[in-house]
Amino acid sequence: MIMGGSEGAQYVFATGLAHADKAVGLGGLVLPQHQDFIIEQWLRAERGEITRAEAQAAIEEIFAAIRVIHADALGLKHTFMGETNRRWSRFGGHAVVDDMLALQISLLLVQGGDDDKAPIINTDVAMVPFLSGGRSNLDYWVCPEADHGMRVADPAHPSLDRTGAALSSRCGLHARGRHAKR
Repeated sequence: MIMGGSEGAQYVFATGLAHADKAVGLGGLVLPQHQDFIIEQWLRAERGEITRAEAQAAIEEIFAAIRVIHADALGLKHTFMGETNRRWSRFGGHAVVDDMLALQISLLLVQGGDDDKAPIINTDVAMVPFLSGGRSNLDYWVCPEADHGMRVADPAHPSLDRTGAALSSRCGLHARGRHAKR
């Protein structure tokens, strides 16, 4: 088994799997992270926080930043959201779901619903190509109240450790996928 969390969750499905029988990703994204910034603008417009025209203008700025990143992909001088072009060119534009779909081994993706670093709206889309393609090697577990560290803000719930058993028993985990609980 190979396991990774946060950014490591994105790489776990692409690296070191030659001899692994299972890959586990905790709190990672499956679409390019740039998508989060674009999605957030449209959600802000839907909530009435900004106009649709303001959302589109912000998205055009994101597109411009992506162009700058890839024009100097290895650069350390320019930054986007506090990270260098080098980091973004190797991380922000990659669709992890493509790596996942290339694998035939058992996959487990665990995501917190209150994760502000890897929003669940990005991770949820991983199930679509697996379900529509009739694939059964992805289990997707969601802890609706957990943050990026798989902790629940409600003081009545103890901090969660990063094991499937702890997530399942401590936070009312909802499983979706091959072994979905109904």
